Amino acid sequence: MKAKNIILAVTLVLFLTSVPLGVFLFHQRQEIRLRAAPNSTIFFKPANLTVAVGESFTLAVIVQTEANLVSKAELEIVFNPLVFKVVGLIPGADLSMTLGGPTLDNDGGRVSIIVGDEQNPIEGSGEVALVSFETLASSAEAEEIDFGPETQVSVWDEEGENLLTDTTSALVSILNNEATLEAGGAELASTEEGTAPTPTGEPAPTTPTGEPMSTPIPTLAPVVEGSPVATEASTPPELLVSGNNGPTMIVLLSGLAFFIFGFLRFI
Repeated sequence: MKAKNIILAVTLVLFLTSVPLGVFLFHQRQEIRLRAAPNSTIFFKPANLTVAVGESFTLAVIVQTEANLVSKAELEIVFNPLVFKVVGLIPGADLSMTLGGPTLDNDGGRVSIIVGDEQNPIEGSGEVALVSFETLASSAEAEEIDFGPETQVSVWDEEGENLLTDTTSALVSILNNEATLEAGGAELASTEEGTAPTPTGEPAPTTPTGEPMSTPIPTLAPVVEGSPVATEASTPPELLVSGNNGPTMIVLLSGLAFFIFGFLRFI
């Protein structure tokens, strides 16, 4: 009788511990599945800007990962080569390693680079890259700078699943020199109307005309046209995500079997 009580007690303990363990494993698998499901977007910042002919500007490439973890990005950026020229492309602050490229084709209006950071994946919002352009000509309509079909983001995995679900382009309005001068003259006249007169003996500051205003940009590493895209030197670890709930069911069924066995022995 005493032995049966011991068996029943052990069976109950195993059953009671297997249930919460099975629930925990089930939730862990659900969380892994959620992180693996593609749910990331990528866009430029700023999304809209106005520049003058001859002016340079820089766009940041930003990824929004939602529930995903992103540690690698393959970027393909396309643009109008008659209006823009790429003068620099470097990794961003959050994926700071260059894994391939950059490869530049200003004649074809395309640039690409592969960046990543195995140790510090992006969760939420992060800066992937910085690309700088020079404006070559004016345009009657806003020009679009967009992502090409080869653009993707993933975990640090040689054949990782593309987690990207959407991309958003940038729109750039370009003023010619005459429009820039007219805008500058109107702004100067408006300023003079609301400004107190300059005291005698002190020359009033003058605004140079005939030159478009320029915006300082960060110094970027030079890009060599036609350079090939490099490949990774080593095969990174593989993230295994499985939809198999076998281990969870085994834990639950084992506990139930122990319980039934102990109950029958007790009877």
